[in-house]
Amino acid sequence: MKRFWGVLGISLTLMGGTWGAAKVKKAHCEVELVSGTAAPVAGQPWLVGLRIKPEAGWHTYWKNPGQTGDTARLKWKLPAGYQAQLLGWPAPQKIVADGIVAYGYEHEVVLVAEIKPPARPPAGATPVALDAHWLACSSESCVIGDAHLPLTVDPSWSARLARASDELPQRVGHAECRWSDGAYTLRVRAPQGEKVEFFPDRPMLIDEAAPQLHTADGPVQQLVLQPAKSAKKPERISGTLVVTRGGAVSGYNVDVPVLKGANP
Repeated sequence: MKRFWGVLGISLTLMGGTWGAAKVKKAHCEVELVSGTAAPVAGQPWLVGLRIKPEAGWHTYWKNPGQTGDTARLKWKLPAGYQAQLLGWPAPQKIVADGIVAYGYEHEVVLVAEIKPPARPPAGATPVALDAHWLACSSESCVIGDAHLPLTVDPSWSARLARASDELPQRVGHAECRWSDGAYTLRVRAPQGEKVEFFPDRPMLIDEAAPQLHTADGPVQQLVLQPAKSAKKPERISGTLVVTRGGAVSGYNVDVPVLKGANP
């Protein structure tokens, strides 16, 4: 499967909002743009979310798609004085088909963004519209979808978006990475789990298909990661450590220099 260009191109324009469902079912996904409020408070940010739910047997992609696919691309169009920021990416999962490893989502995902209005926003509601283009893949094929998504305003989404924001990967308190004997040894202070995996946030850093040897040293999780073929030792390593425990998934963002030599 070849790498795709432009999996998800997003253009946001503050336009008119709608109350009630504005879901689009296309390209094996159900998508909608959601928020719990239609009108901002002067100077106070509010949350919007792009909800993408693939059909069973299909998946979409994380910011680093792995060995196939591509990442989301966002282009904001906001009135003067408005600022928009994607708050992060939910913890991904490995998706393996024919020996090819992708990073993405086989389940519903909500990409949460924060929009900050100016100190004196225009009077009245300031809803959002979205033109979205996405890629959905199964083990046999891929389909590119696109839709114009008016904002769905539903007060129940205020709590759901806040929860989705809280569940985004958190910054770890301590992490260290060393390069020795042709491999990375990553040590991260994080809870133990039945499964602990590292997802680099850029390609050609590790061998995605190679096993990640995991051991635990008290509250520290250690992974030995094989580098990608022909990869040179980078100055830094960054990505998300994903811990699965009792069916619950937690993510921890890592961004540390790569040191030479084994752990002391």
